[in-house]
Amino acid sequence: MLGLIQNNNRFDYLHWTLTDIGPEVNSFGSVIIDENKTLSVYSQLLSKIKKTVKDKDNFFSLTLNDSSIYFSELQDSDQIGSDEMINWYIAQNDLSSIKEIYDIYNYSFSKGSKLLNVFVPKEIKVNLLVSLEKNGGMINSLSTGIFSAEVGARKWFSAQKLKSYAVWKVCSNKLHELLFVYKNDLKLFVKFKQFKNSFKIVNYYGELELQDYILSQIESMVFLNKYKFDFCSEIFIYSEKEQGLIENCLGQKKHQNITILNPLSSLSVNKNLDYNFKDTSYLAESGNCFKDIDV
Repeated sequence: MLGLIQNNNRFDYLHWTLTDIGPEVNSFGSVIIDENKTLSVYSQLLSKIKKTVKDKDNFFSLTLNDSSIYFSELQDSDQIGSDEMINWYIAQNDLSSIKEIYDIYNYSFSKGSKLLNVFVPKEIKVNLLVSLEKNGGMINSLSTGIFSAEVGARKWFSAQKLKSYAVWKVCSNKLHELLFVYKNDLKLFVKFKQFKNSFKIVNYYGELELQDYILSQIESMVFLNKYKFDFCSEIFIYSEKEQGLIENCLGQKKHQNITILNPLSSLSVNKNLDYNFKDTSYLAESGNCFKDIDV
């Protein structure tokens, strides 16, 4: 299996095979592509990766970068399905043309609460899928950014057994993303920006009353040297591909309930691979390719 992670003009990949004792990571790496994300560019990219990893299975998972993806939320209802709610929303806001440009997916927050709508550009998705087919590949799963990493938290670290947990993504531009899950219900998806002594909300989706409390906890950890988060059982943290992002955010001190979210720390890994857990935590976004695997 080959897990592909789109990051603007770079694709990261994680190549693994299923053995008698579970998944084993054979290799990982990155390939830079032209910013013009055309069909031919994607085809060349995938051909290059396949030659590098010598993958014969031709099964791929794909995680899309959310820089080209749009989010919105709707009040959920027990009376009608999520597709009906989205169609109603589109009709009410005269957005019929949006379905021609985007494929729409949704995640449910707590039952009877809200729906998080994810708008994926059809052009990017189609170009990638056609490129996979041209290279003899088959798509196994499709996800986006931090939501793929959340699958990894469940598959690699059994996060679903915890009462509550969060997945925290540290980005290179001082932007952060966080998912908060309570009793296996998605409660909050928030994007926030780091300043000298504080964080500011950029976008939030889900339960509004949680965001200020969670943000104050994070500020206490980052700026006041607190050693433990009180708002959840465990935080699974990872970063974009740039050295030192997690250390720059949290410092060198040890924290009681923070785990580096990285498949290399949970799976069997080829002994010839050399890596640092924190600096390779960007591989967390390969999580969706393990969703049907018993790790």
